[in-house]
Amino acid sequence: MRRIVVALVCTVLGVVAGTLPAAAADPAPVLVVGIAGLRWTDVTPEQTPNLSKLAGNAALGTVTVRAVHERACPLDGWLTLSAGRRAGGPQDCGELPDVVGGKVEGWPELVAAQQQFSYRATPGGWGEQVTCATAVGRGAAVALADRQGNVDRYVEEPSIDALDDCPLTVVDAGAIPAGSGREAAVKAADVRLGQALGATTRPTTVLVAGLSDEPNATGPALRVALATGRGFDTDYLTSHSTRWPGLVQLPDLRATVTELLALPKTDDEPNTQWENGKPRPEPAEAARELTGIDTAAQVLREQAIPLIAVIAAVVLLAFGAAVLRRSHLAAALGLLGAAFPVSAYAAGLIGWWRSDSPTRTAWIAVVVCALLVAALAYGARRALPHLRFVGPATVAAVTVVVLAADVITGSNLQHTTLLGSGVSPILAGRFFGFGNVAFSVFAASVLLLLGALATQVNGRLAKGGVVLGVGLLAVAVDGWPDWGADFGGVLALVPAVLLLAANVANIRLTPLRVILAGLAAVVVVGGIAVADWLRPAADRTHLGGFVQQILDGELWPALLRKLETSFGIAVAAGVLSLIAIPVFIAVFVTVFRPDWFRANGLIKAYESWPTLKPSLQAVVVAAIVGFALNDSGLVVPATMLMTALPLVVVASVSNGRVRERA
Repeated sequence: MRRIVVALVCTVLGVVAGTLPAAAADPAPVLVVGIAGLRWTDVTPEQTPNLSKLAGNAALGTVTVRAVHERACPLDGWLTLSAGRRAGGPQDCGELPDVVGGKVEGWPELVAAQQQFSYRATPGGWGEQVTCATAVGRGAAVALADRQGNVDRYVEEPSIDALDDCPLTVVDAGAIPAGSGREAAVKAADVRLGQALGATTRPTTVLVAGLSDEPNATGPALRVALATGRGFDTDYLTSHSTRWPGLVQLPDLRATVTELLALPKTDDEPNTQWENGKPRPEPAEAARELTGIDTAAQVLREQAIPLIAVIAAVVLLAFGAAVLRRSHLAAALGLLGAAFPVSAYAAGLIGWWRSDSPTRTAWIAVVVCALLVAALAYGARRALPHLRFVGPATVAAVTVVVLAADVITGSNLQHTTLLGSGVSPILAGRFFGFGNVAFSVFAASVLLLLGALATQVNGRLAKGGVVLGVGLLAVAVDGWPDWGADFGGVLALVPAVLLLAANVANIRLTPLRVILAGLAAVVVVGGIAVADWLRPAADRTHLGGFVQQILDGELWPALLRKLETSFGIAVAAGVLSLIAIPVFIAVFVTVFRPDWFRANGLIKAYESWPTLKPSLQAVVVAAIVGFALNDSGLVVPATMLMTALPLVVVASVSNGRVRERA
């Protein structure tokens, strides 16, 4: 019996011990190496033997270095690491400050300069957080300076004596210029990396970042990101803030070090860090794939305006054909113009950025896809001539299905659309879900599709029920944190859907009901945001982040940043803004009162397709609210009109009459 009792006690103690967390091992030292301007095309065994060898057993990625200016200077990158938020120095990329007597010169001016930006960055947070860290080079000193600009340990060159004492070492390996002298600078940076690696005698976690654009760069680009050591495998790097295999953000590098060294977290650093993503191929192939991300981003940046110009030209031709009473030509051109937006997304399915001529391949893919969608819609129109709405409804349905499927499955097509979806890694505004352009295309298509569906339902209440049911599904796709994650989009789409449902159900719209529709939008988006906020901080999207900003008293800076972006877009557009505003007003008035402009085609379309008028009015409501609440400003109504107007042309030149069900 005694042996049985002893055996039972030992078993119980063993089970209990097995459930207790193991004692955490001492964190491995961390070495952070910043090489401003470094791209994956620079990394070759011949030019960068140390970096190439390191990449063999590392997690690889690209880092978006967007700070406060369109082009990130080396000082911007080091200040961003210091603050844990986007920060910046002079826009002209001046020299890094000197370090005299263990203090960064001009530090008070660098800190004060952040007040002109809306990110509320306070450099010095990293230096306060780390009790023992070594800065090698002037850039590293900027990153590790404390709130007063003092650097605890500063050396000019890496050595065993300097690097082996503290758990954290940050090395400024130099800046790579664009053009002349680039190859020599890349080799020199690799030599400095090799010196730092040789000066570490203990197992070390190494993080390498091309933490800014070139000092003389003409435009922004993605840069090298690499992590090897404890916690990192031979995968693609990612982070929860991007949810994009192979892409990380620069501010998350500081949070990564905090996690690796088990440091106390501060309020000014992000809650996400670099982590392992999906498995990667061999380093050379992985580098080609990562270069492809940057290639796609550059093509999108250059080709968005030309594509919009092509769409506008096709729509104008469709209007011209309609005026000249060339109904078949007008319908064909209208369907083609309406098919371009969804085709700009669907073209990403072929991986055009991997081709030898990515720009040409992208354009071919977009045009071919648009022709196929337009042909499908035109065929439906010819097969069912008595249904005026069938052509527009076909294009709208394809658009809704493609965009909804994309955000539900990870927003992959949002990353590569020539239309400029707002999830560009270079712009670094958002990395998943619906950007403002994608939302505008989606919302306009949803509202037109709802109007078409309502015509095929018996009874006015049933019509309203269909609009509400399908419309709320669209709202869920747009707003759910793991799908569209679109805060402003929900605020614009909910009242539009409610007003459309009321109109098709012949429910009179009173001021009180309009106010209630607006409140409903606030309640819906507030509920989604709070649900997202209740998740762990590292899992939140910007919906939950917005709630946290309110709690932290940062609502006004966030709103100010959106206003600055919206105003900046309007200013950048210049004369186009002055033209666009009266055009928008004229179009909006025409939708409600076509008789004022003698829009006979639209009047006839309203008569033969009774739900078209409330659908277009709902589009106008969504456009106005979206313009007011989103940081893209004029882009939202412009994109909605670009999506809806060609379909209106098609409806206006059709001969059939919708068989409206009572």
